[in-house]
Amino acid sequence: RLCAAGIRGGRIFWQEHVAELLDVLKQLGDTREALSEYSTLLEEENRQKQQRCELEEQERLYDAMRQTVSPAMERLAALIDRLNEAEDWESARALHGRIAVLGAYIKRRSNLVFLSDETGAVSSRELLLCLNESMSNLHLAGMDCAVSLAGEESMGGETAGRLYDFFEETVEAVWE
Repeated sequence: RLCAAGIRGGRIFWQEHVAELLDVLKQLGDTREALSEYSTLLEEENRQKQQRCELEEQERLYDAMRQTVSPAMERLAALIDRLNEAEDWESARALHGRIAVLGAYIKRRSNLVFLSDETGAVSSRELLLCLNESMSNLHLAGMDCAVSLAGEESMGGETAGRLYDFFEETVEAVWE
């Protein structure tokens, strides 16, 4: 590189050898490009790991929910089979009521599994919502019933699940 500068009474010229600097700049550019590519790969790898962890978590929750409600799902399938074989309107109507009550239980019980997994606890209000939905379906099935749950505190998810399971088992045991 040819350089120049003004001095008193004229100009001064000199030559600088910059080949080494250019080599270093090229190496730095190549390194920056390689690091950028590596960074992109790492970001994609991290994104895929996060997605895999989320899918594994969803699968774990689904398995827990399925394990919890699988007996009720089997009972529901049996009720649907009986409904398909029903010969008269009155027996079909009664089976519809049982299916609605059992369907509400499956939905709400699954919800309790998910809520319990998030915090380990379930509010009494949430359990009351579960019971109220079941009661609503019992009313549609022609049954007179009521529910009352005092207290605003939370309870362990397992406790809430057991209480709701007990309620559902009792309803099914005395259905006829």
